Amino acid sequence: RVKPMNLTDHFDAVVMLTWSDWKSEPRSNRYHYATRFARSLPVLFLQHLYQQRSGVSVESTDVGNIDLVSVSVGLGDQDVKDIKSLLAARGIKRPLLWIYDSLNYQLLLDALPRAFRVYHATEDYLLKTKGWNQGMETVGNSVVRMLSQVDFMVACTPGVANSYLTSGGYVGPHAVIENGCDAEYFLEYADAYPPDASRTTSQVAIFQGG
Repeated sequence: RVKPMNLTDHFDAVVMLTWSDWKSEPRSNRYHYATRFARSLPVLFLQHLYQQRSGVSVESTDVGNIDLVSVSVGLGDQDVKDIKSLLAARGIKRPLLWIYDSLNYQLLLDALPRAFRVYHATEDYLLKTKGWNQGMETVGNSVVRMLSQVDFMVACTPGVANSYLTSGGYVGPHAVIENGCDAEYFLEYADAYPPDASRTTSQVAIFQGG
């Protein structure tokens, strides 16, 4: 069992390492964890959009206490220097690194030895199937390598946790924290539109995901 902790007693910021698109992707667990972290600590949300950039850029988001940091895919030495300078300028000495992208941030992980590293396992990249994760061997290998470097793992289902414990060889502490339903967000939109008179039932199902 994971004991509740006061984040501000242990860390001075949360740095999320993602392959997201904050501005266009549907609300995801990245969004929900970022907004909840932001209630306690400043959040730097790193994303690369699979593009090369000239330097690192920072901009505020529509959510208070969360800044979007755009970086190049596959960080280089200068990118890492720029990010470390950003952390230093904001007085961030011990960040909580919340990791989604295991493939493109290795240099940054190496450069922040004092950080506490959490891998949020939202997908099973190690499962051999004929489905969505075909051709994911490179990502799967990066996950296995990174699991030996993290301090904690959060898995979205028992099955994902079991895969990383067995196939991934992870031996550290972990927790299973399942994704929730973003009902309030959708209900606000539903209230803005009157029911279709031709519909014979008041029940509506909403699916959001890949």
